[in-house]
Amino acid sequence: MDSLLPETLRRLLNLSTNESSYAKDIYLFESICRKRSYDIDGKVSIIFCENDLESNPLYPSRILFNLKREALLKQTKQILIDEVATETFKRLEVPWKLKEGSKEKLPSHFSVSALKDYLQCPFRFYLKHILKLPPKKTLERELSPAIFGTLFHDTVALLQGYDLDYKTDAIALKDALIKKAESLIFSRFGNRLSFALEMQKETLLGRIQAFVEAQIKELEIHKSLRIISTEQDFKLDFEPFDIHGKIDRIDSLSGAKRLIDYKTSENPIKPKQAHLKGAGTKGEPSHLPSEAYFEINGKIWYWQDLQLPLYCLSEQRKEPHKILELAYFQIPKSEENTGIDTWDDFSEQHLESAEFCAKSILNCIQLGQFWPPNDQIDPIFDAYSDYFPDGITNTVDSEAFKNYTFSS
Repeated sequence: MDSLLPETLRRLLNLSTNESSYAKDIYLFESICRKRSYDIDGKVSIIFCENDLESNPLYPSRILFNLKREALLKQTKQILIDEVATETFKRLEVPWKLKEGSKEKLPSHFSVSALKDYLQCPFRFYLKHILKLPPKKTLERELSPAIFGTLFHDTVALLQGYDLDYKTDAIALKDALIKKAESLIFSRFGNRLSFALEMQKETLLGRIQAFVEAQIKELEIHKSLRIISTEQDFKLDFEPFDIHGKIDRIDSLSGAKRLIDYKTSENPIKPKQAHLKGAGTKGEPSHLPSEAYFEINGKIWYWQDLQLPLYCLSEQRKEPHKILELAYFQIPKSEENTGIDTWDDFSEQHLESAEFCAKSILNCIQLGQFWPPNDQIDPIFDAYSDYFPDGITNTVDSEAFKNYTFSS
């Protein structure tokens, strides 16, 4: 069945119809059954699949109900109605229990995104960064959000060293970035792209154009800026660990520095909301260390991410100066929402709290504190839900992960 090719149109075009397919299937099915009946040992086995490969429920074939009226009820009961179970109650038991097994070695460094993973869930952090357990992977026929974001990042990295002002040729800048993006796509996916990839390529090029227009528009305010660096590596020493990552972009605005992180997600969220959440709200997590909380201006917050503050800290350790401007450059699907969002009230107090929180997380990791897990993560968005069909708390020996002991 197809909404663009209904049965009536199929008949007019002399195409196969649902009715003709049904008649053909009935003919073939009866032919097979009659042929088997000629043999003394002839047999036909019919397999009823209740679900497809994606666990969606299936209807039974209507061929099985194509019989005389007086036999229909008996056939329906046989196919659709299960026999009454002889045992009315079965004790459910957990199929397996994850316990502390071989000792893993304590890593010497973590990415800044790993700290976000710990804030989200200590136990899932253990699975990903200590046990190195791969999350479930679906068959990708098109660009994942992560790969799409990487392509955008690698494209705009071309801007390192650019000076932008009123003389900047927006058309030439767009052309340069589009040429770079097309080159990256073809080098990574070939010249013959699937339809889905062609559509995503056009989406990427559209966002690049919106990005350039938003960047030129910002020059109406700042008049000029210099893009000092793009994709700059950074490393913070928190003995005995190193925290590393990449700063997407560092600008110079009238001598002051601005740190920018590009965001290509469909639903833009401002930097402050992405990093902090007000305490006492519905759904407040119970797995966070106390150091994740801090009070400012009479309100208590807790950290959800430490990315931009740690970027700021890395730059301040190299060259002490006033607090840097932190910002997201939003490049969503909607052109009107493309632009720079700054963290306007970021202060020294925020920076000190973020550093304190990062040190606390690293101390928890060193002590092997990976429990309790975050029980508010929706299984649909949980990369490890397939490993724990009965839930993490039901299939894990919690004592083993409250004070996990690393190998020497």
